[in-house]
Amino acid sequence: DNKEYIVSPHIKNYNLDIFEILKNKKIISLQGHKNIVRTIRYFINENNYNEYLISGDDNKIVIIWDITNNYKINYQIDTKYGDMIYSCLLVFPKNNEESYIITSSYAQSEDIDKSATKIYSLNNGKLIKYLKDLNNNYIYYLISWHNKKNNNYYIIQFSYQKIVINNLLKEELYSELKQKQNKGHYSGFVYNKDNNDYLCSSSSNGYVYIWDLY
Repeated sequence: DNKEYIVSPHIKNYNLDIFEILKNKKIISLQGHKNIVRTIRYFINENNYNEYLISGDDNKIVIIWDITNNYKINYQIDTKYGDMIYSCLLVFPKNNEESYIITSSYAQSEDIDKSATKIYSLNNGKLIKYLKDLNNNYIYYLISWHNKKNNNYYIIQFSYQKIVINNLLKEELYSELKQKQNKGHYSGFVYNKDNNDYLCSSSSNGYVYIWDLY
């Protein structure tokens, strides 16, 4: 609707309060969480232009809200992690009937031989797989990356030890990125310049790192 909004988690009732920024007016309060919400993110499916929010809380619950359908809850998934959810996202591959929910935790799942990142189907809410890197715990942040040169989709995981890039659907480790110092990687984004993709990442040592993804 060409308006700008901000979503704020309420610390007492755990609702998601949505405000229209220019009017500083709350338009709706979404009820569903029962513990502190640490991550809220907005996504648009460019295949059909449906819009979604995804949010995760300290009860290890991830909720997908269908903005296009009056903020209806699509799924409320119990991820059964051993610790709180630090990040989650949605991925909508182009011209693909399947869409995906990605979740990560500060620790492993209750299945201790599995990694801290899980992939679910947005079509039916069922678990598809774990990302394979079993040593990659303490995931602080997730982003997705579409490699246009090979038309594959990847999940980029930011952990204390390293940044790990896994293929979304294939059992393929694309790359592991590490600094010389053993410092945490807490956030980042991908940007394109001169037909090349770069990853910009922040670090606990006070530096920002630029990685050439190709």
